[in-house]
Amino acid sequence: MTKVDLHIHTCASDGTWTAEEVVKEVRQKNIKVFAITDHDTVENSVKAMQFVNDDLNLIVGVEVSCTYMGKEFHVLAYDFDIDDVALNELINWNKDTRINYNKRLVEYVNTRGLLKSIADYDSYTYDKRLGGWKALHYLMDKDIVKDFWDVLRFQEQCEEVLEFKSPKAVIEVIKNAGGYAVLAHPSSYYKGEKLTVDIMDQFISFGIDGLECYSPYLKEVNDASYYKDYCLTHGIGITAGSDCHGTFSNRTLGQPQASIKDVDLKFMNIK
Repeated sequence: MTKVDLHIHTCASDGTWTAEEVVKEVRQKNIKVFAITDHDTVENSVKAMQFVNDDLNLIVGVEVSCTYMGKEFHVLAYDFDIDDVALNELINWNKDTRINYNKRLVEYVNTRGLLKSIADYDSYTYDKRLGGWKALHYLMDKDIVKDFWDVLRFQEQCEEVLEFKSPKAVIEVIKNAGGYAVLAHPSSYYKGEKLTVDIMDQFISFGIDGLECYSPYLKEVNDASYYKDYCLTHGIGITAGSDCHGTFSNRTLGQPQASIKDVDLKFMNIK
């Protein structure tokens, strides 16, 4: 059985593993086709190439956020030109947008009188091997939050808006870079509920190349068939990913389990 996991994060974004550790973990799980898809960076996706031999099929990837109907959606980009100027400008813009939002979030917490000062925020650093991101660890070190979920509660209270480019704009940049665009974990956006056909149709119109039919956000395992049937009907790709962040989250590498026979990666020339 040729196992597949096309959605893995490292310490280059918000995961805990290095590129070398991901390759080691992939081998231990007997995963043969995989992709490192960090948020807004290809650093470790490229770096992993030096640790891969003929026994593994590594696909260069990155996860790019977009805003649709006021909600953050994620598009997985695969097999693109890593030197494409427009794509690199997009992921750097996304990175800066997220950094600026998180700073504003910390400023909001400060206005609540929960911090003595945030003068040290700009110079604050943390161990990237812990996963997560700067604002999270800053607020944890200040004993304001205990975990990721506490930060989400502040985000819900705060009037600051985190807004990215439109799905159409993001997908266009990915495809112009020679890459393929896949809608990540479609069941994650509405608390595990299946994404409606209307929304998937919209992403088809935006130029999406596939859906991540197998993901840990499925409310029912059989929901994967719902997405697969849609992909087969519309002639788009079928992918699988764990969205594993190492030890930062409870999402396990290679889960949900999928093999090369369960997916359709012909659009990426992977057999």
